[in-house]
Amino acid sequence: MNFDKKIKSGLVENKSSLKGKYEEVYSQTFFTSFAGIHSCIINSIKNELLGKKVIDIGCGAGRLSIFASAYATKVDGFDFSEKAIEIATLLAECCSAGNTNFFVGDAGNSKISGKYQVALISEVIEHAQNPLDLFKKANDCLEKNGLLVVSCPNFHNFRGFTYMTMLSLFDFPMSIADLRQVFVEDIEEWAKQSGFKLERTIGLLYDLGWVERAFVDMKKRVPLAAQDKKVKGLNYKAYNKWLEASANRNKELVNWLEKNGYLKEIKRIKVSCKKTSNASQEFFEKAAEYISDEKENENRWCCEKAPFNKTGAGTIFVLRKADTAKKEGDC
Repeated sequence: MNFDKKIKSGLVENKSSLKGKYEEVYSQTFFTSFAGIHSCIINSIKNELLGKKVIDIGCGAGRLSIFASAYATKVDGFDFSEKAIEIATLLAECCSAGNTNFFVGDAGNSKISGKYQVALISEVIEHAQNPLDLFKKANDCLEKNGLLVVSCPNFHNFRGFTYMTMLSLFDFPMSIADLRQVFVEDIEEWAKQSGFKLERTIGLLYDLGWVERAFVDMKKRVPLAAQDKKVKGLNYKAYNKWLEASANRNKELVNWLEKNGYLKEIKRIKVSCKKTSNASQEFFEKAAEYISDEKENENRWCCEKAPFNKTGAGTIFVLRKADTAKKEGDC
């Protein structure tokens, strides 16, 4: 069911151009994922992390790895962006996360020694040329009954309906870096093909999916996509009026979900961050903000109750490595 982007000139042409894009991004900012996602991941699996070895595939600037390191024995983070690994290494120093190690490379070609009990793939598969390869590599890295946690954007929500309409009907380039839009059915299929079973699904980003942030995001995104597509004459005034009215009406739904216990507050992970001799004041200030994993009134909620756990603008999937070993007497 996944909608792969048609790779075109001016967008992301290949793995090399994507790497170049992220080198540029990490030269400017740490903030490549929404606040709250990493805290929710760790809160959801922290008991599974105790005393375990963890691999973070596509670790970016290292926040998720550092959060995991507070519970795990060892965390190894991999990313193909040299700048990201540079940031993550210095950030770990500022956070006294001595049991973390960061390496330049990806899951497909990194020389990973030993086995892990937990694998993390956060906000990566939508950028991957072949997500199934990531799932298979994670399986190879994990011991028997190992845990795989995947997070990615989701489009079964108000924002997603507009986003996918523009993309699927008019081929509007809605994102520069995303190569695909991932659905629950995709995760289930990739899991089946790579030897995992889906245990839990956790919804995120309900503000981005349904209310004011959805309106603000699409108000900016659609004109830019139309410009890239060289489409003129669209009635943005009418479109924006409809977006805003719908977002306001959706507040009733979100408020009802919160009132009735479907949406729960995300408790932020707290990590101490101190300036070191290797960190500039500018780096330290950015690092302290980044590691807080918090932005005012952004991504307050998570949801594990069906069917609403599949309607946020982001989703966490908790999967277990299936036992494929033959039992005694099996043919």
